[in-house]
Amino acid sequence: MLCPCLLFRYSNCMDMASLQDFFVNNPIFFISIGISAVVATLLYVYSLSDVVQKELKRRRMKHRISALKNHYILCGFGRVGQQVAKELSSEHQAFVIIDREEDKLKLAKENDWPFLVGDVAVDETIFTTAQVTKAKGVIISVGNDADAIFMAISARSLNPDIFLVARASSLEAADKLTKIGVNRVALPYQIGGYHMATMALRPSVVDFLDTLVDDARPELEMEEIFIEPKGHYDGKTIAEADVAKQGMAVLVIRRNDGKAIVNPATTTALKGGDRLVLMGSEADLRAVANAVQKNQPERTTSSVDSQDIKASPFLDEDPN
Repeated sequence: MLCPCLLFRYSNCMDMASLQDFFVNNPIFFISIGISAVVATLLYVYSLSDVVQKELKRRRMKHRISALKNHYILCGFGRVGQQVAKELSSEHQAFVIIDREEDKLKLAKENDWPFLVGDVAVDETIFTTAQVTKAKGVIISVGNDADAIFMAISARSLNPDIFLVARASSLEAADKLTKIGVNRVALPYQIGGYHMATMALRPSVVDFLDTLVDDARPELEMEEIFIEPKGHYDGKTIAEADVAKQGMAVLVIRRNDGKAIVNPATTTALKGGDRLVLMGSEADLRAVANAVQKNQPERTTSSVDSQDIKASPFLDEDPN
């Protein structure tokens, strides 16, 4: 196949007549030029479309996140964060993922979970983009304690009422996180040791508790319900509020002052700030939760109570 460089060589040793004959007798030359032009154009269009598609995906993602409210913000998407995301997804909870490394977000892309790439430990504007002021909670699953502390401080400064859960690698870090207002601190090695010991000592109890938290078995689950102060159920008994329906049990009421009433009677009065732990089928629990939510005003007061700020073990000891 001839090319322009050959034409240049031949043009130096041909007169105009010969050059004209060359064009007439060699149509393949023009075909090669046309093919080259088409290939170049296609390559350009392909590269441009790839850039356009990425920009469109970024804008769609930003639009999805801007519409979120009453959602969770998950900081860190290592093995621990991925497990948290799976649990939130199985509970049909809205959430957005933040991680500094886009390579770790493959699972999020496969499941079409909203995500942001960035480091909120040094750039709190990412929290703003994630709608932290409208979020229900922030879950900090990063393995670095210093990063977790900075993230907690940023989230609390932007939304004083938000519920914070963070993991820590030591009791010292857990104590610091508690002091800056983290509501729950996860200590992986504690839950691992406790769970293994309990499996050895009380295997049937562990099997029963696993049944309660297994999403694949909706016949028996647990749910927590908050009683809004001065709301519809404030001051009513359990019977009057119709919280304990047929086939469902109120396991415990945790008062706003930290006291707990285990297996309360139906004559027990509910108070604003109470948290009820119910056990029943998925359908019954959802019905009660919807009824309580419908009859209570939207929460405008702080959800951060002093008794909520404590350390609790959580997940595994994966540093990622």
